[in-house]
Amino acid sequence: MNTTTPNPRPRLRWLAGGLVLGLMAASMAGPGAVLAQSDSDDTVRSINVSGTGRVNAVPDVADVSLGVFEQAKEAAEASQQAAVSMDSVVQALLAMGIDEKDIQTTSISLNARYDWNKDPAEIVGWDASNLVNVTVRDIETVGDVVDAVVESGANQINGISFRVEDPTEAEMLARTAAVEDARAKADQLAAD
Repeated sequence: MNTTTPNPRPRLRWLAGGLVLGLMAASMAGPGAVLAQSDSDDTVRSINVSGTGRVNAVPDVADVSLGVFEQAKEAAEASQQAAVSMDSVVQALLAMGIDEKDIQTTSISLNARYDWNKDPAEIVGWDASNLVNVTVRDIETVGDVVDAVVESGANQINGISFRVEDPTEAEMLARTAAVEDARAKADQLAAD
């Protein structure tokens, strides 16, 4: 029995020949294309630069994240205790001069507590929490505000952050500084 397998070599020859012809055509066309591009009077030259502008601003507002956490045997009891505690906290904030619109509820939760040693697990109580974000517009009073809410029943202080309420002017100054920085870099590159 005589079997012949086709020889893949002719395909490789055609592929190699095609690559050689393509490279020759590219090498002949390449310099002409470059010459045509370099001889053009319409060539636009540009320099791309970026600039950085930084401005330090003194914060004029503080945001305080705080809340109450209560535990009870029954869900309704835990929820009611959290509501009463939060009402005391809000009253303390209002007494400190915090505007009602600056007290925003961020989270209310009610979760079962389980005894995992029993099979099946058994609910043994409930955890209720109520979190608010308070904007303090007189940052000199932040410490007093925290003391007042803790005395009135807040048992969670999750953080205090400071910011500039209206950053428009600082942003404008930073943009101006960034443009000046970019212009200085461009002038330096253009001079080289």
